[in-house]
Amino acid sequence: MQIKFSDEFSIISEYSRGEAIRTGSYGIGVDHLVLGLIRHKTSKAARILSELGVDLKAMKEFIDSKIFQNTVIPFSEADKVKTTRAATSVLNMAAFEALKTGICELDSAHLLLAVSLTSDNASAEFLHSQGITHKTVFEANRSASKNTKAPAKEIRFEEIAGALAEQIGILIESSGKKNNTLS
Repeated sequence: MQIKFSDEFSIISEYSRGEAIRTGSYGIGVDHLVLGLIRHKTSKAARILSELGVDLKAMKEFIDSKIFQNTVIPFSEADKVKTTRAATSVLNMAAFEALKTGICELDSAHLLLAVSLTSDNASAEFLHSQGITHKTVFEANRSASKNTKAPAKEIRFEEIAGALAEQIGILIESSGKKNNTLS
């Protein structure tokens, strides 16, 4: 089973690079991915967060307060901004969230599900302070999906575990080459 980025996720990955540069970081971290998600106000995950009562502006301000650096990244060095290990791990988790329900296209809701499972970043700290857990995000995503399309076929872990790491590597590599992001 091969996985690909949705158009919405590709936009978020581009925004994430911009957020890393804006906040003075050469590493696109988990918080930059979430800032990219927030910036894409019409994304599925932004709608889910809003439905759960999260103030996206307050979330952005909280994350900024935790990660903003006074370092300026020159535009000429934008190609040096790379995805961190923590962000790559969250992307792997997001792909697993998609695949475990039989969906082959990674979208922003899968990213939000993955972030909700973490604990070592400002985004997760904010979500947890608002009572947002993996379960609440999962239920909100399932509810939103029921309203838009037929339920996805559930598949067994054994069906996807074998090639998951290889597919994630291909996905990240091809996305970085295609969109010049998250490489």
